[in-house]
Amino acid sequence: MVYVDLWSNTAVKPSDLLLGAVRKTLADLERADSKAVGILKRLKGLDLGAAGFKFGFNLAELGKNEGNTLAGAFSELVHLAKTDVVVIVDEVQQALGSDDGDSMLLALKAARDEINLTPDTPGYFLFLGTGSHRARVRELTIKGKQAFNGAMSEDFPVLEIDFVDWLLKEADLGERRPTLKVAFDCFVRLGRRPEELMKALYALQQLPNVVDADQDLRAITEGVRQSAASVDLARLDELGP
Repeated sequence: MVYVDLWSNTAVKPSDLLLGAVRKTLADLERADSKAVGILKRLKGLDLGAAGFKFGFNLAELGKNEGNTLAGAFSELVHLAKTDVVVIVDEVQQALGSDDGDSMLLALKAARDEINLTPDTPGYFLFLGTGSHRARVRELTIKGKQAFNGAMSEDFPVLEIDFVDWLLKEADLGERRPTLKVAFDCFVRLGRRPEELMKALYALQQLPNVVDADQDLRAITEGVRQSAASVDLARLDELGP
């Protein structure tokens, strides 16, 4: 399994985050003492001797013009491991709105098609994209030009007040910390989107401690909410009739 969180470093391109996660996973499989290799040996009866996997390409060149593609790398992994490969991309909506993000999703679709459409494949490619912004995640499956248009989309349960409580503790706002009740009310006003609440809390932290933190957060929330609504309306216009 390969896992990558596109929120882990928003300054880095989505494709680079994904490639980094893939290289790390494959490098681990090359090690003789890899836990994953040990499990595959027991479950699949793989005869690897005392070594790990040996790939026919340079991991450092993966995804580059002169290197192997993701489709080629995952296809080789499926045939070596004789099992399914699962790729989980958290906060997948971060891939929207950029050429790099589109290219990353198209590369994953190419991997899915190459592996899953191969007759008698020993394993399949499974892609799971999750995100905290329901509308934008759903856009990935309903917009015609998206790589995974037509894929299944399932809504997860929404985050509750315990998440807001945890976030307030992590944010360490000091005197600018709002009450939990007001923070949760604002979270609900923002559609229970973690990224929008984090924006509001960051803005709250920057304001001087003149007005009550609850009052400031309510005002900031309305500004963030209007901005997010404008973005959502623009995306709806892009989707067309």
